[in-house]
Amino acid sequence: MLLRHLLVGLFLVMPGLLHAEMGGEAWRFLMPGTYHADEAPGDPGTGWFALAVMDGHWQLAPVDVRAVRVRDPMLDAEGVRTGIRIEAPEPGALALLRGLGLRGGKVDTPDMRFAGSPRSLSPRQALEIPFRGQHYRIMVSGGTLHLTLGAQRARLPGLRVGDGEDAEAPDSASLLWAGDLDRDGGLDLLIGYRGYTRSGACLFLSSQRGSGRLLGHVACHGGIGR
Repeated sequence: MLLRHLLVGLFLVMPGLLHAEMGGEAWRFLMPGTYHADEAPGDPGTGWFALAVMDGHWQLAPVDVRAVRVRDPMLDAEGVRTGIRIEAPEPGALALLRGLGLRGGKVDTPDMRFAGSPRSLSPRQALEIPFRGQHYRIMVSGGTLHLTLGAQRARLPGLRVGDGEDAEAPDSASLLWAGDLDRDGGLDLLIGYRGYTRSGACLFLSSQRGSGRLLGHVACHGGIGR
C-alpha cells in the first residue's frame, strides 16, 4: 500500500516536471475537464477549435477556451484552488485543438456513431473503420494498438490494453472519434485511455505522419487520479 501511494505521488510530480516550462502557446490538444495544476495550461491562449456535433454534423468550431481555478480535492486544503477546469462554450465539445493546419467547418467521418458511444478496443477483435472507400482496422497485439490499411501498419504510441488479469492495472483504450480533421484525405483518430490511476486521450493525425506511415502522434492529454 505504501509503495502504491509513493508511485501515485511520483506520477503527480512528473507532469509538473514535463510542463513546467510550457506556456499556453505550447498546448495543441486539450480534453475538457478538471486537472491538477501541472496537467493543463493556466492560460490556454487563443486560436482553439472545438470538435463537436453541430447541425447534425461533426465540425471544428472556433472557441475561446477558459481555464478556471478550482479546488483540487486530492491536494488542496479548504479555501485553496490549485486545480484547473478546462472549459469551452461549445456544448458537448469532445476535444479542443489548435494549430496543426486545422480550420473551422464540417469534417468528414466514417459511417459510425461516436457521440456518447466510445468503442472499446480489445485483443479479441479488430475494430473495422470503413472510410472513403477504404477499410481501416484498429488491432491490439501484445498490448499495443496498431492501425492498418491493407499492407500498411502503424503503431499508436502512448496507449496500451491490458489482458484483464491484473486487477490493479486494468489498462484499456477506446475509440472516441475518427474522421478527417486535417482535411488531407487520410483517417485521423482520437483514442481514449484509462488505467489504474490515469485517464485521458491521444490525438493522431495523418498529416503529421512520417514517410511511409499512416498516422503521426500529435499529443496525449489527461490526468492522474481522474
